[in-house]
Amino acid sequence: MDTPMNHTDDDPLIGQALQALADAGLGNESPAEAYVAGWLDAWRKAIDLVMRIEASIDRIPPTEQEVMLAAQAAYRAFYGPDAPAASPQEIDDWRRIAHATLTAVSNPQEAVA
Repeated sequence: MDTPMNHTDDDPLIGQALQALADAGLGNESPAEAYVAGWLDAWRKAIDLVMRIEASIDRIPPTEQEVMLAAQAAYRAFYGPDAPAASPQEIDDWRRIAHATLTAVSNPQEAVA
């Protein structure tokens, strides 16, 4: 079994924990109630952080490599494994379709505009 990490008085986690307790206004709650209230508060903050991270990732436009991989996959899916070589115009058409699709998936507001 792993041993718990040792914390010092200048550990920022202790400061954050104490601040969270103060912010929660816990006073007359039992230890169990305080534990559950703290756990719920931490869970909500963690979910909020995950949602902010996901939203920021979703706003990153697709790279040219991702667009080309998507275009090639769509071309093979449409024409099958024995697809003929695509012309430069067909490659450009599939690239534009792939770019529009990836943009619509990652940032629907931009795709509509």
